[in-house]
Amino acid sequence: MMSSGGIEKKFDHYFRKEKSDPSWIDIKLTEDFSLTKIIPTNFNNPVLLDYESMVNFSPVSKIASYNFDSLFVPFRCVAADVASKSPVVFDSGHLNQAVRASMTYPGYLKPIKVNGRLMFDGGLYNNFPTDVMYDEFFPDIIIGVNFTDTTSPPDEDDVFSQLKTMILNRNPSTIICENGILIEPDEPISIFGFNEGDKAIEAGYNATMAVMNSIKMLIKRRVTVEEVMKRRMQFYSKLQPMIIEDVVVSGVNDNVASYIKKSLLQKDKELDLEKLKKRYFRLIADTKLKFIYPLAKYNPTTGKYILYLDAYTQRPFSIKFGGVFSSKPINTGYMGIKYARLGKIGFETTGESYFGKYYGSAKANAKLDFNFKIPFSIEGFYTLNRFDYFRSFATFFEESKPSFIVENERYAGANLIFPVSYFGKAVIGYSSGLIENSYYQTNEFTPSDTTDLTVLRGHNLYIKYEQSSLNRKQFSNKGSILKFNASYFRGIENTTPGSTSILIFPSVDVSHEFLNLRFKGQKYFTTSKRLSFGISLDASALFTEKFLDNYTASVIVSPNFQPTYESRAMFFEEYSTHFFAASGLQTVFSINSNIDLRAEGYLFKPFNNISKNKYNQPFYDLSQEKNIIENTFFIGSLSAVFHSPIGPLSASLNHYNGMEKPWSFLVSFGYIIHNDRFIK
Repeated sequence: MMSSGGIEKKFDHYFRKEKSDPSWIDIKLTEDFSLTKIIPTNFNNPVLLDYESMVNFSPVSKIASYNFDSLFVPFRCVAADVASKSPVVFDSGHLNQAVRASMTYPGYLKPIKVNGRLMFDGGLYNNFPTDVMYDEFFPDIIIGVNFTDTTSPPDEDDVFSQLKTMILNRNPSTIICENGILIEPDEPISIFGFNEGDKAIEAGYNATMAVMNSIKMLIKRRVTVEEVMKRRMQFYSKLQPMIIEDVVVSGVNDNVASYIKKSLLQKDKELDLEKLKKRYFRLIADTKLKFIYPLAKYNPTTGKYILYLDAYTQRPFSIKFGGVFSSKPINTGYMGIKYARLGKIGFETTGESYFGKYYGSAKANAKLDFNFKIPFSIEGFYTLNRFDYFRSFATFFEESKPSFIVENERYAGANLIFPVSYFGKAVIGYSSGLIENSYYQTNEFTPSDTTDLTVLRGHNLYIKYEQSSLNRKQFSNKGSILKFNASYFRGIENTTPGSTSILIFPSVDVSHEFLNLRFKGQKYFTTSKRLSFGISLDASALFTEKFLDNYTASVIVSPNFQPTYESRAMFFEEYSTHFFAASGLQTVFSINSNIDLRAEGYLFKPFNNISKNKYNQPFYDLSQEKNIIENTFFIGSLSAVFHSPIGPLSASLNHYNGMEKPWSFLVSFGYIIHNDRFIK
């Protein structure tokens, strides 16, 4: 998990995570908009590695009095100072800092500063430091191991292969010691082959045993295993629990330092490791923080530790680009901009724009983050949404009919957001706005016909809870998600009939109240390295005393079921109703880490079906409840997905039970993700 940049699930705080959007790339800019700093310095998040190294090595450094000669095994490691173009040998100091500096592979881990100097992997200047061992310890024998001496030539189009060649520049054929032994396991291990640990250990063991007789001939002294274990236990018996008595923050201004220190200490005078870890990873989850490197130094006066944090804030400006391009007329571009700052209070403001024939949206949002004992956020927002649905499943090569439903929303509101344990967050919110829906009440219409127009103005109060550990924005195969929403809407409806309406009398100021409850859940189970299964549940209940003016207007504002990738861009009246329950199964076969084959199936059961009479007036048709089988619908999807570094490329065959044309085929690149709806 450390090598992949992951965080233990129970410490992966969801509260500060950004809402999913359809972006492919996220470009961070400084205040002077410098383009030279756009490219990230590392592609792996070292937060867990740095924290666990600090926790495990700091007490050991204290026992050794920060002298590496006093460790259980005297130790040296080599880092590279790129400013002076020279190797740096660590023989004292913080053990976790020395090890971290010596393993900072360029582009993989973010470099750290030691005594003001930026450090990288020592292999840049000395990848096989037998000379250091000889000079420092003058050993009788040096045993070297070479796993990666068969490095392939650098690829002109692969920056990592070029870096690897520069670092693995050793010539281990000559060891600076008369009695040197070089062990070369006959097993290729890639430089980032962290999942090949068992194979490397086995290969190393076998290669070592093959030359064990030669090693024994060179080493005359013998020590029993029991004696070594006794000495080791004596060394570790000096370890004492780490207690943090203070936090010192550098690298940021006083306001940010105060924010970080308050996040960790809160009102406590000291922290044990259990409290520290919870608060540390909650702090790290704040996207306005870019990087923190921890060091814990022992205070001999108090017998406790002072935690020194070298902190870096994220670049204040960011620009996102993304969207979806497909073989159907649902293409949508996306651009988002954000300005974020940390101080005693965190602040960020964002603007988003979606642009396409099917979907258009604009949203402005401002948020304040407060770091009290129970942290919380307050945000205000203004959102415009437009959905322009198409009746046919047209491709680029077919002519589409005019749109039959156009939904427009304009609303503003505010949210109070706070964490629930580590995994979830709760939202209490209010919004006010209007919905303008244009539609035809029949499938037989011409471009010259005018649509009906239903305007619904009102206020919405809601409580939401959500948690998610899904590994991808869409097409996940690991993790789980849980969402619950309870909302109360009160407003006024006004409907103006169009040329296809049967009833031609407009409704004037009809009051409505909706109480809507919605539950969604999904969980994936991994059964093998390549195969995983998922189950999902979705249920909705909308309580109201009366319908809107007509059947179509009522169905449009009803909760809808859109479980698959393609269905999120479709509107089916058969899958929109006040009361329903649905379940689904997902099977994912991973050919490799980037290519998945997916099979998904969902059963949708509506209750109290909304039907219409000859005047297009809605009513609950309870007679359909008697035939459970015929009144249960099926949605299925078979897809192949390539997860590129910027977004998914997918091809899917989809089936919608009950439709006039139930089959569809979609080729698409990107994400189908929308801004939040007003009342759905």
